[in-house]
Amino acid sequence: MPDTQTPKDYITPHQMNTLKVALYALIFGTLITLFKLTAYLLTGSVAILSDTLESTINIAAAAVMLYSIWYASRPADKTHPYGHGKIEFLAVGFEGILILFAAIFIAFTAIKKLISGPASINVNIGLGFLFIIGLLTAGLAYYVSSRGKKLNNQILIADGKHLITDVLSTLGVFLGLILVKLTGWLWLDPIIAIIIAAIIFPMSWRLLWQSLSGLMDRSDPADLKRIHEILDREVKAASITSYHKVRVRHTGSYHWVDMHLQVDPTLTVAQSHTLASAIEYKIEQALTPANATAHVEPSGAYCEHNPQSPPPPPYSSDAPSKPALEPARDDKASAQPIDESENLEPIDLAPPRNDTPPPPTTPTSKPSPPPPPAPAPKNPDEATPDVFTVENAITGSGDLYELAHEEASPLQEEQESENDPTNNYPENITDEESDDDFNAPNPNA
Repeated sequence: MPDTQTPKDYITPHQMNTLKVALYALIFGTLITLFKLTAYLLTGSVAILSDTLESTINIAAAAVMLYSIWYASRPADKTHPYGHGKIEFLAVGFEGILILFAAIFIAFTAIKKLISGPASINVNIGLGFLFIIGLLTAGLAYYVSSRGKKLNNQILIADGKHLITDVLSTLGVFLGLILVKLTGWLWLDPIIAIIIAAIIFPMSWRLLWQSLSGLMDRSDPADLKRIHEILDREVKAASITSYHKVRVRHTGSYHWVDMHLQVDPTLTVAQSHTLASAIEYKIEQALTPANATAHVEPSGAYCEHNPQSPPPPPYSSDAPSKPALEPARDDKASAQPIDESENLEPIDLAPPRNDTPPPPTTPTSKPSPPPPPAPAPKNPDEATPDVFTVENAITGSGDLYELAHEEASPLQEEQESENDPTNNYPENITDEESDDDFNAPNPNA
């Protein structure tokens, strides 16, 4: 869904004041530039032209500054969890680049004017305009610089420095025109322009360095000093035993602080959390706007970031790399036999089944009757017949095994039963009746 928030929904009063200062700087900077342009058109002074060009860059820088302050005031989101304050450093770098190009252009124009020869200029009109312009620029520079320091906004501070260089350049042009009027040396006009370019060149380099330092998260020594003062007071008050790894960085004017605090090891987790939260609040109030995070450690514990902490425990190669996930068995449980039958797969004793049907038999063929079963041996010394045992089933041997697993189609068994003349036995004959008939004497013998 689109963002339906308006600037009033997320811009704080602090940010609104910053936007107002940037807007005033843009409006008054535009008026000052128009005054300088009018002065150049009336006088034809290359020094006034250089000053006008610098003021034009001030307008562009003020417009970028206004947009950057508005964008930096947007709240944090999923893609920018630390907010949008880094754009302030980009705006400072952009302003530094503009000043650098302005210095190069002013120096190039002045040298060209010096080589081609000086031209006549109307000094009296130029002096009057420059006096008014100087007063307006000085008042605007003081207002932006003081408000920028009070609001702790890097963009306003950078723009205030830029306006100060503008005041110096206007003052230099004013003094140069006075010398031209007193001496009549027209070649002083381009020389003054070159001096102005040399003055504003270091300012551009300082702004570029400030932008690069902010983007690289360079710590401010003044901020670190204030944080250490607060933590030292907490150590003296016995709230904490010591501290280390104090770090601070900026996203625009916003401070991000993290540190390690060592406390009494007898404190509970809740007590340690309450103590750390109180110290975080004090630091946030001292560096407003800020966000502080404290990592709590028991006093005397090893910490790789604390050079005064005791050495870590010696490394043992016999120690397990990971804790056991299951508790060890007790003696009673380990003494009981383990039933591994659940892990055994059942053995199929039957041979592989042959699903191929036997070849059909002709109706004229009469199979021979099966041989009668051998009588059971009465003498234990005699050889025992081949019986169906588990060993034979496993090895797949024995005549009875083969007979027991011999298969025939139902049609073949029916034909053999009908064509067998000796099959005079009833269907439900028992084993005992079969033995009696077999042992009965033959009357025809």
